[in-house]
Amino acid sequence: MEAEALTKSHWISDLKWLRACQQTRSQRTRAALLDAAETLFSEHGVDAASVAEIASLAGCSVGSVYHHFRDKTALLHAIMDRLASESQSAIAMAISADRWKGAPICAILQGYLEFSLEVAHTRPGLRVMDMPEVRQAGFIADRIIAVKQEMQDGFYRLLHDRRDEIGHSNPDLAIRLVLDLLVGMLKNRANAFPYPLQLADTPDDIFVTEVVRAASAYLQLKKNVQRPSPGPDGI
Repeated sequence: MEAEALTKSHWISDLKWLRACQQTRSQRTRAALLDAAETLFSEHGVDAASVAEIASLAGCSVGSVYHHFRDKTALLHAIMDRLASESQSAIAMAISADRWKGAPICAILQGYLEFSLEVAHTRPGLRVMDMPEVRQAGFIADRIIAVKQEMQDGFYRLLHDRRDEIGHSNPDLAIRLVLDLLVGMLKNRANAFPYPLQLADTPDDIFVTEVVRAASAYLQLKKNVQRPSPGPDGI
């Protein structure tokens, strides 16, 4: 029997990954080079992507690459800086307590999964964040780790504030375990790890549904716990 998927979450319907508007020709060229490098780095790795390939994909000359960036390392630093800044903006909106006012834990888990998958599909360049070249790049790696930690801490607070819904004997431990499991499953689904997956061909909506059900069962979520409803302005 085919599993029935949850209705797509309305809690994150307005949540989007925002890109900075590029006004000048120079800014647009720089953004195009970053986009091209991000794509090629994520598909082939930093070492395998050549400056000529980056320039070609961006529709620019090789000279334009060196006008904006000293070398590929500078390009990588700029990509990570942009991804970190954009991630921070998206995370701030995603973990806002006002956004989730009235939402039970199962809705937060569903929203977390759906938003993470949408970002992974629309920004495949985020895979660059997990490449060895980035992890070894000192302050870049530190900033990326801080951004990821901010998201984990934010969702931990949202779940912990609703610990009265949890029937598990150790709610704090259960919340941390669930978040760690979600991170691992999302990374696998985004192909961050080269391991075969049992659910690789499962549609995202079914994947989200089953993960929420499994997490809810482990947390032993209680039914009918009353939450304050959002006001007329959604807060």
